Amino acid sequence: MTTHETMVSLFLAGTVLLAACNHSKPQVDIGSSNAVQVSASTAQDPGDLNKQIVSALERGRYADAVALARQAKVSKAESDFAVGEIILQGHADVRAVQAPREAIEEGLQLIEAAALAGHQQAISGLAAIFHTGLLHGTVDAFLLKPDASLSQCWDRTKSMPKEARSCVDLRKKR
Repeated sequence: MTTHETMVSLFLAGTVLLAACNHSKPQVDIGSSNAVQVSASTAQDPGDLNKQIVSALERGRYADAVALARQAKVSKAESDFAVGEIILQGHADVRAVQAPREAIEEGLQLIEAAALAGHQQAISGLAAIFHTGLLHGTVDAFLLKPDASLSQCWDRTKSMPKEARSCVDLRKKR
């Protein structure tokens, strides 16, 4: 895992953990089979869930990480942002052991939904994605090509979150 991927993984896990503080959630266990299992009868410390998400990301198990992140008791915008970022990261990671089941488009739509709710990290993330594009690993194969118009739109939206709809509509027209 590259330094950037590690930072993104820790950031995402930290975001989920911070938002989940003081909440309980059904226990999620990756277990020895590496399949996600949920036990609704046992409450879980958000720190344990965070560790499981980080572990799944470090092992390149993005489908598991998405399932775990969806279990966090956080706001819808926070969940949409974190899950969307994990989906995009999973598609970009050429060494992923388990790719996300969701398509890149769903990851973008989740981040856009968070941005529409005024989530500043989602807005900044979209500006960055469209500024640099989303590479597949370290090769020059873009999953999402850079788009100056979209990057500028999202940059303007940082100071005017209510303008996010215009950026979402702009992308859908392309």
